[in-house]
Amino acid sequence: MTTILATFLLALLLGLVLTPLAGRFGRAVGAVDHPGGRRVHDGVIPRTGGLAIFAAAGFALTIAWLWGTDVSRLIVPDRSLLGLLAGALMALGLGLYDDLFRLNAWKKLPIQILAASAAFAGGIALDKFALFGVVVFFDPVTSYLLTVFWFLLFMNALNLMDGLDGLAGGIVFFAALVMIVLALLREDYLTALFFAALAGAVLGFLRSNFHPATIFLGDAGTYFLGYAIAGFGLITSVKTHVGAAILIPVLAMGLPLLDTLLAAARRFAQGRGIFQPDSDHIHHRLLRLGLDTRRAVLLLYGLTATLCVLAIVLVNLRDERSGLLLVLIGAGAFLFAGRLGYMETLRLRCIPGWNETLLRRAGDLAPGQSPELITVLAKMENAQDLETLYRQTGAALQVFGFAGCLEMTDDTVCCGKAPTLPSTDNVMLLRIPLPDDQGGIMGTLVLRRQPEMLSMTGSALADAELLRRSATTALKRLMAAPPAQRTR
Repeated sequence: MTTILATFLLALLLGLVLTPLAGRFGRAVGAVDHPGGRRVHDGVIPRTGGLAIFAAAGFALTIAWLWGTDVSRLIVPDRSLLGLLAGALMALGLGLYDDLFRLNAWKKLPIQILAASAAFAGGIALDKFALFGVVVFFDPVTSYLLTVFWFLLFMNALNLMDGLDGLAGGIVFFAALVMIVLALLREDYLTALFFAALAGAVLGFLRSNFHPATIFLGDAGTYFLGYAIAGFGLITSVKTHVGAAILIPVLAMGLPLLDTLLAAARRFAQGRGIFQPDSDHIHHRLLRLGLDTRRAVLLLYGLTATLCVLAIVLVNLRDERSGLLLVLIGAGAFLFAGRLGYMETLRLRCIPGWNETLLRRAGDLAPGQSPELITVLAKMENAQDLETLYRQTGAALQVFGFAGCLEMTDDTVCCGKAPTLPSTDNVMLLRIPLPDDQGGIMGTLVLRRQPEMLSMTGSALADAELLRRSATTALKRLMAAPPAQRTR
């Protein structure tokens, strides 16, 4: 226990000392984040905090090993440890290269797979799962695929969650703490030692990363930390031979994993690439609800701490109550996503797609009207300049029965002679942002309609979605053109 505490404190001290040095290195080599776009910070911030964490944890473990206590002697450079170290170095190197030169997601994927493969080659594999007395063994190919997916999931989930000062690092800190507690309860001192070094290094980094941050994790940090949590979590499950152990890192990292699931579903429903960035993650939603950065991060800290406590409870249950707890956690995640508006977003994105398919078939919804709807939408999408787009959008709004306008970031032009609604509170108002491919906002489609007015597709939200798609398509094309061509 003394060795574990001393390693934690040593890693904490090293993290405090090395983090400012890593920041200076980041500024010197140009690994910095500039404000604007999807970023919510001010000023130029170095994104090399991951180097400080890696160095602090590595030095702390090395010194503990050289110290030669009964616990530190458990660190043996065997095949599994060397495989995990090789993969961690690949993840760190990939992230650092991305911080410096920016890589496409598809170009990073092979290196991530190679890093996961290094751990698998070292014997760290998801080769079985046991829960409620049922044991499932996986063949080598399935085991390899599941192991690679496991590492990719944690690495990219933490990367997606790294959007507010102190958020990703704090989540890792809580996850490491719960893994230390569970390892000590099982007398697994080696795993506790690893996570103690990780927790101390992250806590030292958070001193400079909490709002207002002076340094960021960067991709090097998120990839390394995600890889470490995934790798040490697998080692724990292999040692315990308890199926529930594999669920502990899943629960401890529940928020990043939930955010990744929602991002994939949202982008798929929108017809966008799964790896295409946007500004609709959980932390972005909390900011739009009115929370400032500090409060949003503290709220997510609280949720993470709750999940960590539930993880400790889960691993100590041995009957059907563990299944009930998992169901309750899943229901809570669903309600949380609904509270943030994700369920409505998915309904708005998916169901109108079916309406559009029906609309384009043969006019079963409104004989004689479907060709008109298709025509006005096509004219919007094919507008050759902004003035024409305003005019065609006005015509489309009139056909769909909306009053409203298309607001650009630097200009607002009301669209045509759309219906004038009487002054009443009983009016549906929609403000739909029109994002570009980089996550920025090109403009906003503002729609007003009385609920009792007839819908062209059977759903007012479906009408709005069709208009949104056409306006977004037109604006993306026009914004890509030279400025002179947009206004001619």
